[in-house]
Amino acid sequence: MHILSKFIFSLLALTSVTKANATFSIIAIDKMEGKFGAAFASCISLQESEKSDEKIKSFIEDQLHVYVPGKGIMNLQGAVINVNLLNSKAKDLIYNAKNAKEIINDLINYEETVLTANDNYSKFRQFLALTFDSTKNIVYKNAYTGMDVNSHSGDLTGANERFAYVIAGNYLTQKDNSTQNDVIKALSDGFENESKNQPVNLSDKLIAALQNVKSLKNIGDIRCVSSYGTTSNFAFMRTYKGDETLENYVTYSNPSEQKDGIDSLISLYNKKAIPKRSIN
Repeated sequence: MHILSKFIFSLLALTSVTKANATFSIIAIDKMEGKFGAAFASCISLQESEKSDEKIKSFIEDQLHVYVPGKGIMNLQGAVINVNLLNSKAKDLIYNAKNAKEIINDLINYEETVLTANDNYSKFRQFLALTFDSTKNIVYKNAYTGMDVNSHSGDLTGANERFAYVIAGNYLTQKDNSTQNDVIKALSDGFENESKNQPVNLSDKLIAALQNVKSLKNIGDIRCVSSYGTTSNFAFMRTYKGDETLENYVTYSNPSEQKDGIDSLISLYNKKAIPKRSIN
């Protein structure tokens, strides 16, 4: 089967977490507080054997998300084939003080030159990367959306004196003739505009980014929006400082239950729930 056919089939099948990471997410750094964080939402279907704490933790940490204490943070989206190898490679690159753009370029080169025996999926991937040079107090930010990622996709970077962020998503809802994807813009607006709490908190801003997607109605992962009327059914939010994981919230429900992943995550966050997970 042709590579494009294989990829599209895996996205549409929606039968296993191992099929695809079609999703939308944001990663961010708070330079003043030395905090890193990520918020993520998607429309996926887990088998019963995949719903344990250990399996979901592995799914997040071995495929979707990378954090190297004090140095950098990444999310990996799009095609899933070999993503665990790319995740491991990204950890090494961040640890060895590569900046965000170098990391993404090296991951693409690694896939094209080392993983070609298993097919080259670099054109079907999305990478979000932020790295921090504490000696210079400089944040490096970069995003990559492969040319063959579906047309309903996009990425965006932003920064001010205190915060820097990267946003990307694919298989998203999209208004006709819009120059910027609705979900990408909603995440950015939510993150930028969250300042009602003093002092401003990174986790509040990450949650506000997701909440803005939900509040705008009928936008999100196109599969959940069109089939179930929800933005997503799986979501997580994590924040870190140095070696410490400050917050770790995750929620999943079967798509057919029509429980919105963002709503469920916000509920956990607002309650500061323990355990910080909701898996149905």
